[in-house]
Amino acid sequence: MCDDYNLYPLKVFVTVARLRSVTLAAAELKVTQPAVSAHLRSIEERYGGKLFDRSSRGMILTPLGETVLHHTKILLADLKTMRSEIEMSQGIVRGEFTVAASSTSGAYLLPQKLREFKTLHPQTDPIVTLGNSSDVMEAVEAYRAHLGICGERSKQAWMDSCLIGTDQLTLYCASSDPMAKVERIEDRHLLGRTLFVREPRSSTRKHTEEILKETVYRFRRTVEVSHVEAIKQMVIAGLGVAILSSQATRLECEQGLLCPVKDPRFRKVRSFYCIKRNDRTIHGPGSVFWDFLTHATKSETEAG
Repeated sequence: MCDDYNLYPLKVFVTVARLRSVTLAAAELKVTQPAVSAHLRSIEERYGGKLFDRSSRGMILTPLGETVLHHTKILLADLKTMRSEIEMSQGIVRGEFTVAASSTSGAYLLPQKLREFKTLHPQTDPIVTLGNSSDVMEAVEAYRAHLGICGERSKQAWMDSCLIGTDQLTLYCASSDPMAKVERIEDRHLLGRTLFVREPRSSTRKHTEEILKETVYRFRRTVEVSHVEAIKQMVIAGLGVAILSSQATRLECEQGLLCPVKDPRFRKVRSFYCIKRNDRTIHGPGSVFWDFLTHATKSETEAG
């Protein structure tokens, strides 16, 4: 049986799998719902089974659907980079590439790296998505992003990584807070205070727990907030304290709004990495950006 056929039904299938809805997929693709259903039936007829089960949670992939989705993602990713690979062989660097970035690296580290890269290659078009570090790793593992930028995480079998930068995580308080002047923080300085923390899947949360493992129980309460900017504003308002990144707080410190505590026990250097799948060959601008980050980091290390 020849499998050479129009790939559009597979694009429809991936869209339905992502949205878990024929209705939403039809709206996004700007086609009718019967057309979406017809494309799904054509794939089911070709491979001899159901792709989805309907449930209260929407369209749920069957085992066959999971298999088809896995290979379709690889196929579409390879096709998407084919044009870039051909252009690269002709010395042309242009086109889209996808980067998934954690909140801190995506807001404070990646923009500068991308600005420098686009100065060298102005015809490239990076597409950036933001999440926490676990989201980034999942996006790269599932082929949804060519590259990922995230805080220090455990090495995975499928992963290649390169160090691209560091920051310092420190306990911050409002500049007007008396604790800003304390040389050595004691339990009494933490009693009655609120500690703001990131969500569990973030790199910052992981390191916060490591930094404060001996003292976290001294705080009156711990409040989970998923946005760095919201946490900063809470601390500036004097509502509590938080472990924050030196990159994320640079402007607020310059403006005299936030202050890192002086006690070195409440500090830790964190690394940021660019990651990619080691079983996926990245072509085009994504490959060039990986090389740019690797060489730029090497040059910075040798210089400093």
